[in-house]
Order: sequence, then C-alpha cells, then structure tokens
Amino acid sequence: MSGGQRLESLEGLRFIASAAIVAAHFIPYAVGETRWISRLHLAVDMFFVVSGIVIATNYAGHVATLRDWAQFMRKRIARIYPLHLATLAFYVAIGLLVWAGRLHPVDAARYDAAAIIPNLLLVHAWFPSGTISFNYVSWSVSAEFFVYLAFPLVALAVRGHPAISLLAIVMLFGLFAGYAQTRIGLPLTRLGWQAGALRAIPSFAFGVWIEAHRDQLSRLFAPYHPALLLKA
Repeated sequence: MSGGQRLESLEGLRFIASAAIVAAHFIPYAVGETRWISRLHLAVDMFFVVSGIVIATNYAGHVATLRDWAQFMRKRIARIYPLHLATLAFYVAIGLLVWAGRLHPVDAARYDAAAIIPNLLLVHAWFPSGTISFNYVSWSVSAEFFVYLAFPLVALAVRGHPAISLLAIVMLFGLFAGYAQTRIGLPLTRLGWQAGALRAIPSFAFGVWIEAHRDQLSRLFAPYHPALLLKA
C-alpha cells in the first residue's frame, strides 16, 4: 500500500469516527440513550489515534528545529482555526443577546464572557477547572491544538524501542486515567471541556507510535493476515 493510499484509508477511518461522534450527540435526542450509543463516545479517542498517525506520516522527521516547528504550527492553525473562530463568533453573537436580556436559554452560564479569551486562545480544554462554554464541542479542537504543540516531543519519545515506548504510553494512559477519576470524577474517555487535552495525549501518542514502528508492525502481523500489511 502506497503512502497516498494509506492516508486515504486513514481519512476514511477518520470520517467514520467523525460520523460516530455526530451520531453520539444527536441520536439520543431521537431514540434515547441506548447501550451501543453510549459507547460511541470512544470514536473521539479513535479520532485522536488516527490524527496521530496522519500527523506522524506527514511530519515525522520534518520538525527537527524551532523553525520547522513554527512552520508546522502555522499550517495546523491555518487548518483548524478559521472554522473554530467562525463558530465561536456565532455563539458569541448568541451570547450578546443573552447578556442583553433578549434570550433566556436554560444554559445561560455557557455564555460567560470570561470564557471568550480561553476559547480564542484554544486553551479552554487544557485545565480541570474548565467550564462548558459557547461551542462546547470545540474542546476537541483545543485538545488537538495541545497535541500539535507537543508533537515534536511525542515523536521523539516514541522513536525508541517499540515495546518500551508502548509501555510508556500505557503507563501515561493509566496515570491520566487515575487523575481523571480521582480529581475530576470522570473516566479519562469521558473528559471533554474538563481537561480534554489529557484525554487526547495518550491516544495521539499511540497513533504516532503506530506510524513510527509501522515496518515492525507489518512484519509482526503480516504472517497472520496479509490485509494487515501496513508497509508502503
């Protein structure tokens, strides 16, 4: 499978994850919360894994200097920020009506003016003290922004021995899961606007790890199922 074909298949997987996320948000309004619908939130974590693979495929080995990193971040911001800014502006416009007393939504606290700056800076899902605000699903954009910033360090960390670096990711997941459960009161895979960046880091790192050790994984799995061959 060529690099282009592999990226196309990953984009397809990312689309499936995105569709599952949308379904998880809207289907409960129509049919209620069922057991399988309640599991669709895990598609967010799959999305972060795929994101790690795609970013590593395109940029691993090309973010070696501060200048490279700055160029990488400019590209990523250009990709995610315009839509985020447009949706934020829409919700701030609603907030103006709420503040003027023209609208009285049940979730009026969502339009807290103090949350505008964190949303503009894309840091609103970095901290446990975060609160739901404006376009609350944009927490995932904030989390993506965080892992983009950390990408050079993640790529460097997973380049070592495959088993050791994978163990480090598993341990990191366990550490964050324990923190989320004891300090925030939620499973790690349920974090969103409350420190959703913690949720994204292990999944994104796992995706980067998969791409970093793609050749070894190909040799490991190919004898069992040729369709799992990942090598370009």
